[in-house]
Amino acid sequence: MNMDIFDNKDSCEVVIVDDDKEFRNFLNSSLSGILITPEKYQGCEGLVLKPDAGDFSKWLRKNKPELNVEVRKADKRLVLKSSDFWLPFVFLAQDVALPFYLNLVTNYVYDRMKGA
Repeated sequence: MNMDIFDNKDSCEVVIVDDDKEFRNFLNSSLSGILITPEKYQGCEGLVLKPDAGDFSKWLRKNKPELNVEVRKADKRLVLKSSDFWLPFVFLAQDVALPFYLNLVTNYVYDRMKGA
């Protein structure tokens, strides 16, 4: 069976955030760059990091060394046993515009697709 990157997986995840204290603290801090943060996931106890969190943060540090990238510790890390991309939940500081971040994500996915 051939799998196309555009195969319809019929999946969507919507997470209701009841407590935004961590985000408010991030906004009020003097941090810059990108904060990769763990999140609640379905039935898992505690906070988890998405599978591509580590690889994505390493890629960011290698390809944009001037960008501050911080990864918060998680209780658990999800493991993905497919070729899907599950990017982590991030907070963007005021010095990182959304179009800039989306361009980074696009470049990361492109590099992964070409096997870099």
